[in-house]
Amino acid sequence: MNAKLITLLAGLLTASPSATQAGTRPEVTVIAELEHPPGNPAVGIDSEVYLSLHPFGAPKYKVVRLDENGVLSPFPSEAISAGFLNVIGVTVSEDGIVWILDMGGPGQSPKLLGWSPAANRLEAVHYIPDEAVGANPFLQDLAVDSKGRRAYLADMSRGDLVGVSEPAIVVIDLDTGQTRRVLNGHDMFQPEPDAIQRADGEPMVYTRSDGSSERFALGLNPIGIDERGAFVYFSTIAPGSVYRVPTTVLGDFESSDEDIVAATESVGMKKTSDGLVVAGSSVYLTNVEDGSIDVLENGSRRTLVTDERFRWPDGLAFTPDGALVATISQLHRTPAFNDGVASERPPYLVVRIDGVSNQRSSVPATRTVGAIPPRQYGSVSVTDAVSDLPNTSDKPLEHVHLVNNGAVGIRVFRIYSPVRRHQHRYSDTYLHILSGRAVFAIEDNEPFAAGAGDLLFWQQGTDHQVIRVIEGPLVVYAVDTPTRRLDDVHFASPSKD
Repeated sequence: MNAKLITLLAGLLTASPSATQAGTRPEVTVIAELEHPPGNPAVGIDSEVYLSLHPFGAPKYKVVRLDENGVLSPFPSEAISAGFLNVIGVTVSEDGIVWILDMGGPGQSPKLLGWSPAANRLEAVHYIPDEAVGANPFLQDLAVDSKGRRAYLADMSRGDLVGVSEPAIVVIDLDTGQTRRVLNGHDMFQPEPDAIQRADGEPMVYTRSDGSSERFALGLNPIGIDERGAFVYFSTIAPGSVYRVPTTVLGDFESSDEDIVAATESVGMKKTSDGLVVAGSSVYLTNVEDGSIDVLENGSRRTLVTDERFRWPDGLAFTPDGALVATISQLHRTPAFNDGVASERPPYLVVRIDGVSNQRSSVPATRTVGAIPPRQYGSVSVTDAVSDLPNTSDKPLEHVHLVNNGAVGIRVFRIYSPVRRHQHRYSDTYLHILSGRAVFAIEDNEPFAAGAGDLLFWQQGTDHQVIRVIEGPLVVYAVDTPTRRLDDVHFASPSKD
């Protein structure tokens, strides 16, 4: 690369993503329309989106990966995804591991499974022992601290929605598998006595199969951890307090329930909600009651964004560039919550919310194929990253992110076969070919051949394609500025290929 390009890249790497987002208003973009209601979202450190599909929709596959074109595929494989029993809780720890919480059921113990997308292999399975499972369990959300080597599971209990309510947090040592249940049935985990759980402004009523009904409120559910791994935050679905507790206390197997309660503090009040994430000391929550995403900051709640399409905003996850991904599941329109009437209608939505300006977005994230934690500086081995990519693939290309900090994304990839004509709507791209040779076309210009040592570049909105790989696979080092969004790639119609 020449000196000017190196200077450009250095400037991009040190730019502050939060500065580029400052003063912007939140923008909602639909990134997927689904036939089945989603549960929780999770976003990998390479910006891949993972979703649980809600048990209420009786999906064949319980966990899926969402690609940049809005297409779903079973994750981590068809057999494993179909073999899960009931999954809502899914998250990605900062080391890149996707953690999946299978609630289990009759004849099948609940379990926590960790999978490495980078290595495409199983990293861990932790079965939840009977003594850590309540009498009426509903293990449906989780937070994972990869540095502290702990997982924290929220057991809302009331697996039948109106039965025994004994919520608790289940703590797992990710190294030893040691597991324990804490604060079983504690008042902090229960709906507050006068709480009225609402959706779309209306009190929620549970309708049984025999047609009888009753007003109800649900306890412990939303749970999350800050990016430093210092505090676990939690609350009920019903309106009430949001609490936080230091991981040094909650994750200590020597701590008594009394120790945990003494260390816990309230950070503010919220409305009916089903998911939360944390950035710095700010807590982002779904607001099922008003159809919005809210923020708790310094004890006060404010609305981040309201949208008429937010019919039961369910789960939340941050992207590496500081945006939010939210699932919209319409759960209050299912028969159990809607006077026995099924009024939910696809499409169910997955949305991206930009312009959040959260404190998490100022932390650049750098990674290798081995999934190193986010850092503000460092070095990565391009050679190792390339060697970990497959020599052949039935896909046109395979890639891995090396740097992904919001201001800039750096990838290496191998191109095996022609890539359809497409454009990037939101990012400029610089391609340095490391090896191989291929025929490219940019816009409607004459096709041309480029190979090792050549630099190609185009601005956002520029059509381009790989017509033919002459010497392959083609190995390319790519710089995107800003980091590619989930909805960045738009393919041309087949007639333009």
